[in-house]
Amino acid sequence: MKKIYKILLHIRELEEKQKKKELADTISERVKKEQEIKSLEEEKRKLSSDMREGEGISAWFLAQFLQYIEGLREDKKHKEKELAQMLLVEEQKRQELLEAKKERNVVENLVERKKLEEKFEEIKKQEKISDELVILRYREGKIGGTEEE
Repeated sequence: MKKIYKILLHIRELEEKQKKKELADTISERVKKEQEIKSLEEEKRKLSSDMREGEGISAWFLAQFLQYIEGLREDKKHKEKELAQMLLVEEQKRQELLEAKKERNVVENLVERKKLEEKFEEIKKQEKISDELVILRYREGKIGGTEEE
């Protein structure tokens, strides 16, 4: 019976470890997406600054520039939607990790309780054996004492 609890505890620990890894991966993806968004914002800011400094820009170049800026805006919106979705997934992974920790704690408590129960049973057995030895010695002493009298 004791092995079953240890195996169950090991399984719960592995599940918790897996959930931690999944959460770490999700956080890493989110951070990467945030960096991509910042990079797009920086590129847009840099291009806008360069455009303001430029003189004598052709209409064709200006149209291309505006189209490129609009593409950056759309890309940013798309990445922000992905980021929002990633935040939801991240929160879900956090909840799953918390649940896995709770399950592991429950099993740890169960294992600890079983250990205490086994220890208590062992103590009871030792006390019973000790009591029986005392009774036997007492009887031997009484029988031995009555025979000598």
